[in-house]
Amino acid sequence: MAAPRPGRVADVVLEVPAGWFRSPLDGDRHRRLYVSLLVALSELDVMVQPLALPYGADTAPRNPAPGQVIVSYHSRGPAGDVLRLKESYLPPYYTVDRLGYSGFSELATAPERFAPQIAAMPLDDVREMLGKLRREVIDANLSKYPQPETPGPDVPGRYVFMPLQTMNDPVATLWRLDPFDVLRCLLQIAGEDGPSIVVKRHPLCKSRRVARELADLSAAHDKLSVAETSVHRLIAGATAVVGANTGVLFEALIHRKPVVSFGGSDFASATTQIASLDALAPALAGEGAPRAEDRDRFLGWYLTRHCLRADDIPEIKRRIEAAMKEAGARRRPGRATRRHWLRAFGLVEETRRILKT
Repeated sequence: MAAPRPGRVADVVLEVPAGWFRSPLDGDRHRRLYVSLLVALSELDVMVQPLALPYGADTAPRNPAPGQVIVSYHSRGPAGDVLRLKESYLPPYYTVDRLGYSGFSELATAPERFAPQIAAMPLDDVREMLGKLRREVIDANLSKYPQPETPGPDVPGRYVFMPLQTMNDPVATLWRLDPFDVLRCLLQIAGEDGPSIVVKRHPLCKSRRVARELADLSAAHDKLSVAETSVHRLIAGATAVVGANTGVLFEALIHRKPVVSFGGSDFASATTQIASLDALAPALAGEGAPRAEDRDRFLGWYLTRHCLRADDIPEIKRRIEAAMKEAGARRRPGRATRRHWLRAFGLVEETRRILKT
């Protein structure tokens, strides 16, 4: 890996999201991903141009030169020689898509293109993987954002869980219903004898509207509880989980809970999707729910084919190499000679230390 000389076009443009690196919530996993990216690129013998990425540049045009690949972060746009990465709903997984993330992705907008691959996933292997992942996630209380370790107040015995999102998130444009209309509908469905409704506010939400709506509804409905405990505890006790397109719904799928969604997302096909309030009660009763085997195959495919792990350098290298091949980008064998030379010196030093012990 080398930087291009003036006047020469880089083989790979690497967007560097320095602002994300500094985040106290998840900066560590982003730094891990970029260490892996740099190692992978160093093994591909290409010229790389780092490009600082500011917040909010999701929709900025990415225009690679002929034979060039852009490794982009947290972006969305038309297909091209752009490899678009974004943190997924479970660390340390990152999505890789040609169009973008969540409901803007190719997976969300053209799911039929991936249906044959998903259907071919071996169910027994997938369920073994998901079982192991489920135990790891729950035991470690692992989520996209840090979760409280303390149990918190008791939640009602039978309840539907509704995780909320930030109102200004770009994916809010993909909501088909207003979340507070859905919450009122849930409370109406619950009535006197139905399940309670438990809501958790997004940890980064500062919306005055959300605070006002929750205060008003809590005062008017004994059935409504606003919780602050771990999403895993709230998911585990719920009869169903209802939301727009929050990543908590994906976590609920890992828990094997019934999920009802009303927003566009890249995992919507594994949920019961609704577009009207009239459809909510039937959806909660199981109408239109995907089969368990289809849900599990989707999750297995999503995590192992649509995503990659931040620490999986061979897979990161394979994805970049495939994108370069498609773009007609060239590798530079002269770089390999330098790399092999360094490895030779490293091997000599390693052997010397072994012999001295």
